[in-house]
Amino acid sequence: MRRIVVALVLSAVALAAARVSGPMLQQGSNGPSGAVAQSPDPRIEALRPQMEAAKRAGNLAELKRLGALEQEFLLERQRPYQPAGEFSRPVAQAPARGAGDPPDVVIHPGLVAAHATDWEMDGTMWVATSSAGDSLVHIYKSTDHGQSWIYYWGFYTIPAATLSQLELVVGEGDSGFVYTFYTHPNDGGDLRVVRMGRDTTGYWDFPILAGPDTVTGFSACRDYSGDDYWLYATSHNALRPGSTPPSFIFRSTGYGRTWAQVAGFSNLARPVLQAGAGSYIYQSAVPSQSYWPGWVAFVYSDNYGATGSWFADDFRGDTSDVFDATVAPAFTEPDSEAVLWTAYSHRYQGSDDWDALYCYRYGLPDTWRGPMYLAGSSLADEAYLDIRPYTDPGNAWINASYCYIETTGATTLYRKHANAADPENWSAPDQINAGDVGYGLMARPRLCYSPGAPGTGAGCVFISAMWDHLKWNSLWYGAVEEKRENGELRMKRSGATIVRNVLHLPVSSFFALHYLFDMTGRRVTSLRPGENDVRALPRGVYYVRGGAEAATKVILQ
Repeated sequence: MRRIVVALVLSAVALAAARVSGPMLQQGSNGPSGAVAQSPDPRIEALRPQMEAAKRAGNLAELKRLGALEQEFLLERQRPYQPAGEFSRPVAQAPARGAGDPPDVVIHPGLVAAHATDWEMDGTMWVATSSAGDSLVHIYKSTDHGQSWIYYWGFYTIPAATLSQLELVVGEGDSGFVYTFYTHPNDGGDLRVVRMGRDTTGYWDFPILAGPDTVTGFSACRDYSGDDYWLYATSHNALRPGSTPPSFIFRSTGYGRTWAQVAGFSNLARPVLQAGAGSYIYQSAVPSQSYWPGWVAFVYSDNYGATGSWFADDFRGDTSDVFDATVAPAFTEPDSEAVLWTAYSHRYQGSDDWDALYCYRYGLPDTWRGPMYLAGSSLADEAYLDIRPYTDPGNAWINASYCYIETTGATTLYRKHANAADPENWSAPDQINAGDVGYGLMARPRLCYSPGAPGTGAGCVFISAMWDHLKWNSLWYGAVEEKRENGELRMKRSGATIVRNVLHLPVSSFFALHYLFDMTGRRVTSLRPGENDVRALPRGVYYVRGGAEAATKVILQ
């Protein structure tokens, strides 16, 4: 991927009209993500109608009981391979901290190979990061919405090797373990999970897929069924020869202790897992573009990952290469009707220009609508996306982030949001970072929510341009930093001031049209140089934005 330029980001509607023509091609059984056949087990077959009946009745306790029994039968058959020897050891000390780079908040001072994020509904945010050049993994948390980060604990592998991909999952309630998924260097790459209690006791390292089948990509998540949640993981081996390398999906009903394979597919490279508000588990992936150019793969389970509940689907907008696909459902029930988005990077007509595209569907079954532009320009790359739902039951909002990469390599991190009520209506882009941003597939910026924060939406965890720090920023702090001077609220970036609800923009700030947006991303009014009377607007938080500038927060009192 080329290193790239800040140009005015065109609207999704304009770009779609300019670049995308012809019908969307929605593919199913003829696509690349074929299922891998498994020999049937009559005991499991007998359980399936009972599980379906429990699901239809909304009896979660019975569904979980039957699912745990199914898991026992699977483990009897599969007998997971467990190599002998040590795998990882905990470390207690935090790395030495150097000077920060405000207003971006430094989480980890040191070279970064990969990172992952998760959050809790009490506002606590979690970050895992691995170090380049060694096998150290460090876990941090923030209880003040990202203003400061506390070192939690860490571990390192034996033998040592750089861990180039991580996933982080945090449980809830009495089962609130912290799980770090990683590939151990044994046998070319074993998929494993380290589990630690919240008080940093009870350290365990469990195998998921261990043995000679090399893991080159993986993802993990949990469902949101309370303390009795289950864990899910997916693996892919891109080194297998041929056009259909294997991909496997695993489930743990015992908080990571044991894992059973519940499904097998092909071509699920660069997978991303995400659970919905109920029983659905979703996964996006990118098949080998050498064989399947333009395809985005998609699989899902409608019954907490049970065998026989997994289905494959594929989407292709055209035959140009795609990259780093992600998936996010609105966190609403029933899952079968929840709006579902898949976003990905797309190489425009085989050129060196990458854009951020998406498609969506109104629940399952339904056809994909798209492709449409999340962000795109002919002078820059928009890539390394992340989209995630706000995991609060009934919440219909999702956030998306992407890197805007100039030809010089200078990179800006943007965030947008949309709602299931209008899935094509994305907010204006908000700049998240203050300093420059690095990028890479295994260390792409990750969204992270913090319920109860003084601002809405998600912030981002990202690497610095030199990969020598892991950082955090959001619209709550840093990138939209403000300060009071003589009773006035002065915006740091634009130099604008607001006094008695009259907003003043200096002429020097007007390199492009400026607009005022509300908290939902809806454009309220246009602004002009000089005084703008906004006394008729309701009290609240608004944002001023013009051209490619970062959004500036305005508070009308």
